[in-house]
Amino acid sequence: MLHLYLLILPCLLVAFALGLLMGYFLWFRTSQNTDTTKILSGDLGALKKKLQERDKQLTIIGATHAKQLEALNNDLVSAKTERDRLRAEAIPLNIRVDELTRNLELSQKNRDETRQPQSIQEAPSQTLGDLAAIAQERDQLKKSLAQAQDKLTDYTQALTQANANIHTANQTIHTAQAQLQAQAAELERQRTVVPPLATDGPDITTDGPARADGLVIPKAEPGHEDDLKEIVGVGPFIEAKLHDLGLRTYKQIAKLSPEMLEKVAGSIEYFQGRIGRENWTEQCKALHFDKYGEKL
Repeated sequence: MLHLYLLILPCLLVAFALGLLMGYFLWFRTSQNTDTTKILSGDLGALKKKLQERDKQLTIIGATHAKQLEALNNDLVSAKTERDRLRAEAIPLNIRVDELTRNLELSQKNRDETRQPQSIQEAPSQTLGDLAAIAQERDQLKKSLAQAQDKLTDYTQALTQANANIHTANQTIHTAQAQLQAQAAELERQRTVVPPLATDGPDITTDGPARADGLVIPKAEPGHEDDLKEIVGVGPFIEAKLHDLGLRTYKQIAKLSPEMLEKVAGSIEYFQGRIGRENWTEQCKALHFDKYGEKL
């Protein structure tokens, strides 16, 4: 009998030592995974914060360009109005200059045809005065017309520049809008895309609605919400993601099958297989019993 005890005792000691080593190994792996999760969660939070700041900057840029575009449009309308006014003023000026030029040429022609050599010095001074007045009026009108045409040229150039500025502003706004849409699409893709998971059997049937990715979330009891951060491995960031999926109680998580838990891990971008290693199902059953006194 003593020999039997001497044989069993070393085996028990070896088994105890192996158990200690295995426990230390599991604790060490869990600690490493927790640290990695914290780092990744922090990096993802920093990325989202950076994207939010970028969105705010693009919003400010869009608002600034919208104001600039409105001002340019107002300048464009003013330039077009002034151009049309100058064109309207130039039309009667051109007509009047042409009319005076024809009258002056006709008067000079008539005078040359009717004037005799012996009566050159006797030509009525009134006719010469009328011709001089017509010529002076014509010159003044030509000068006014030249000034109006110069202004028209200036406003036409300003109008061309305003159109170019509006085109540039529109391109900048379109670029900013495209960047915002691309960022929104990327965030939506990161939020909704779940990698496909192979399952060995059919999904569990619960009273919750099925999602497109095959994840089925049990309904939470009305008025119940538990502190999911009590689960080992779950922090505020992971808890928020679980809430987004509709998981708010220990009972919901405890009812999920291993296949559904893996889909949850994919949806919240958690390490595949870690939920099983941390045994969320048993943790939630124990936490539910401690809080409500009900065994699941």
